[in-house]
Amino acid sequence: MKKRIIAWLLAGLLAVSLAGCSGEVEETAGSTAGSEAAEATEASSKPETEPETESKPEETPEFQTSAIIEETVLYQEQDIRITAEALTYTAHSVDLQLVLENQGSQPRRLLSHTESYGGSAVNGYMIDVDTPLDVELAPESQEDAVLSFPVEELMRYGIRQVAVLQLGFQIWEEDGAAFETGPAEIRTSAYGHFDADADPYQAALEQGAFAEGSQIVYMDTTERFGQQDVHMVSAAVVSQENSGPRLLLEVANRSEETARGQVAGLSLNGLGIFYGSGTVDNIHPGATRIVEIPLQLGMSGETMEAYGISEISRIAFDFALIDRDGQALGEPEAITLAVSEPETAFDASGQEVYSGDGVQILSKGLQADSNGDATLLFLIQNQGEEELQVGYQEGSLSLNGTDTQASSQAAAALPAGGTSVFYVQVASADRDASGILEPADIRTAKLTFEIQDAAGSVLAEPEAEISYQP
Repeated sequence: MKKRIIAWLLAGLLAVSLAGCSGEVEETAGSTAGSEAAEATEASSKPETEPETESKPEETPEFQTSAIIEETVLYQEQDIRITAEALTYTAHSVDLQLVLENQGSQPRRLLSHTESYGGSAVNGYMIDVDTPLDVELAPESQEDAVLSFPVEELMRYGIRQVAVLQLGFQIWEEDGAAFETGPAEIRTSAYGHFDADADPYQAALEQGAFAEGSQIVYMDTTERFGQQDVHMVSAAVVSQENSGPRLLLEVANRSEETARGQVAGLSLNGLGIFYGSGTVDNIHPGATRIVEIPLQLGMSGETMEAYGISEISRIAFDFALIDRDGQALGEPEAITLAVSEPETAFDASGQEVYSGDGVQILSKGLQADSNGDATLLFLIQNQGEEELQVGYQEGSLSLNGTDTQASSQAAAALPAGGTSVFYVQVASADRDASGILEPADIRTAKLTFEIQDAAGSVLAEPEAEISYQP
C-alpha cells in the first residue's frame, strides 16, 4: 500500500512473528473519553453491544484477540455524536465499530484523517487504517462506520494486543468551515497490563520482524532531533529483498499538541536523491510515528548503480517541525547518519549536455524497465553560491527527432554546491506513438531544462541534446 510521504510512498505492510501471550482478558481500564472501568472478565466474555451474528475467530500465538471495550461516547458537541460501540476481529484486522450521528439541521462531512489533522494511534503508535473514514451525514441522521486496523501493520510495531486507541476527527460544515474533535482515547480491557514506556517497535525491528525478509543495515538510538517536545529517538536502515533499502525514523511527540514534520534535502553518499521536501504526517500528543522513506525513491537498484551507489555509507537530510499550512515552526536541523565505513562517493562522471548559469548537467545514460518504459538519467550540479531549482520543461522532449510525451520528477531544489539525481521518463505507449519500437532504438534525445532561483524566477532555459550509443 502506498502512502503520501511526503509525496512519498511509504509501502510494505508485512507480518511479524513474536512470542505468544496469555489469551485471558485483562481488567478493563476506564476510557479517558468518559467511559467507566469495566469489570475483569473471562476471555470468553463478549461486549454487551456485540451483534448476535458476530463470530469471534480463534486466537493465534501471534496476535491476541481478547481485548474488548465498553460502549464509549468519543465526542458530543456541535450537534455531532461519535460513539465507539465495540472492538471486533477478523482474521486480518482489528475493527472499531462506530456510530456517527448528525443531530443538527445541516449536512456534515466527517473524516478520520486529512493532511492537516486526524489519524489514529494504537498503543501509542500512529497506525494507518485500511480505509480512512469519509462519511457524508445528512441532517438528523445516523450512520454505522468501521475503522479497520490491519493486524500485519500492528505486528510490525510489536503490538500483540490492542490496549489503547487514540482517535481524532475533522468535521466539515456545508459552507466549508471545519472543526476538530481533538484526539479521544479509548482504553480496552488489556490496558491494565500495558507498559506505556516500552518500545515494542525497536524490539520488533531488532528481531527482523518489522518486515518479512528484512535485515537491519544500520540502527542508532541516539536522539537526533529535539524541538518543542518532539524527538527523533531512533534511526534505522533496513534492506528488503524485493523493495530495496528503507530509512526508518522514529519520531515521538511528547507535547500536548498534534505535531507534523518535514524531511528535505535527502542525499545518499553526498548525492541528492530527493532535493525537495516531504511531509511527516500527523502525530497525536503522546504518540510516535515511524516515518518510512524508500531510499530509491522511484529508482531501481540498477539505476542506483548507474550513479555509482552500490552501498550506502552516508545519509543526510534536514528535519523540521511545520504547522498545518506547511510553515516551519523552528530552524531545520541537519542530520547525518554514518551507515558504514569507509565513506564512499557517488560517480560524478557523465556526458556533459549543458554548463552555464552556475549549473552543470550530465547525462548518465538511458535505462529501460520490464514494462518497456524508458528513463533518461541526469546528474545536475549547482556550481554557484545560491540555491537553485532545475526542472524539465514539459512538452519539450523529442526522441530520434520526433516530439514525445514524457513525465519527470519534481524540479530539483539544489543548495549551493549540491548535486542531485534527475530523470525524465517515457512510457512505452508514448514511445510507441513516436514510432520507436524498443527503448534500445532511441539514438538521440532533445529537451529543455528550466533553471530558477529560490524565489522561482526563471534564470535560463537551456536546450540539451544527448546521443545514445547502440
